[in-house]
Amino acid sequence: MKCNISSLGHFFGLLDANFFDDEQIEEIAEGAEEFNIPIIEANRKLVAYENGGLHYPSPLVFNADWNYDPVDYENKKFNYPSISGVQRPESEDDIAFMSVLELGELIKTRQITSQELTQIFLRRLKK
Repeated sequence: MKCNISSLGHFFGLLDANFFDDEQIEEIAEGAEEFNIPIIEANRKLVAYENGGLHYPSPLVFNADWNYDPVDYENKKFNYPSISGVQRPESEDDIAFMSVLELGELIKTRQITSQELTQIFLRRLKK
């Protein structure tokens, strides 16, 4: 299938892409014939099969009630893990290596503020 370069030039003009010269248009047409058109034809053949060539056809409609198992949200409460008896270390390096649960306990028991904790980590980043 050979394309008419003049017709393609007019087509590109309709797309406001009239900056291509005839040589570039011919290169685009050759690339389309070599790569794009065979892929498009193969896709058309695939879709022509029953179920579009799918071995396991997918449903065309989503139904939220399929396999619906009601959940009792009132009895499902998240139990927040907590640690008791955490003491603030003297060294900022020791604070930096504490777990999130331990740091949370320090904030809860007002042994450290979130601002102090932020400043400690910012100083460590600057090192």
